[in-house]
Amino acid sequence: MYMILKRVKNRICTDNRGSTLVEMVVCFALLGIFLAASAAVISMITGLFFEVKGETYAEQVSDILMEKISSEIDGALYLPGDASNNPRIDHDIMNNYGSSISVIDKTNTSVTVSVKNNQLVLDYDAIVDSVDPSNNRNKTTWKYDSAVYNGFTITDFKLIRGDGISSHSDDVQAYGIDGALNGYGSNVILVLLELNSPKYGTYKSYRFVKMYNAPESAPTNPGA
Repeated sequence: MYMILKRVKNRICTDNRGSTLVEMVVCFALLGIFLAASAAVISMITGLFFEVKGETYAEQVSDILMEKISSEIDGALYLPGDASNNPRIDHDIMNNYGSSISVIDKTNTSVTVSVKNNQLVLDYDAIVDSVDPSNNRNKTTWKYDSAVYNGFTITDFKLIRGDGISSHSDDVQAYGIDGALNGYGSNVILVLLELNSPKYGTYKSYRFVKMYNAPESAPTNPGA
């Protein structure tokens, strides 16, 4: 037993060769491969995180804008044959396509929803109440604070009446909607909204909004 321990001790004391050059090269090569692989994985994860973050921000902004647009459209006043007050796209009762819509909203206020300077704008007409002057109000322009947009701007905004979707197939297909889509009445408005951010890119969304006061079978549109 003593002899075995002595041999091991002698071998440990005399085996001081260290690493050879080849071993060092292989070690550094393996280390380089590991670092490169790690960098690629980190880069991929970072890119994916950035993409998801941008889409999340865009979706939040889109939802806020769509909710505001929908809230003005869905309760729009409708009176048969009243071309002056019924919903109008681009100020024309006969239009089934445009970039603004004018309605008498659920608060009985005339409002035009449009996009100006890449932001959603609501222009409320003046209110003149001869019975109760305290209800009078000057013409008002309303819009969200720029902080709500989180760096995004509106780069496309279109409104298409439900019975005219197939006539604007190129526009709807750009949003992933079937260009031959039909079956919607003239009391449905398809809202197309595109947002863009220099940091996160482009985000498209759409929403079908039903005007529940207007009949589905209006002859040409809700204003007919």
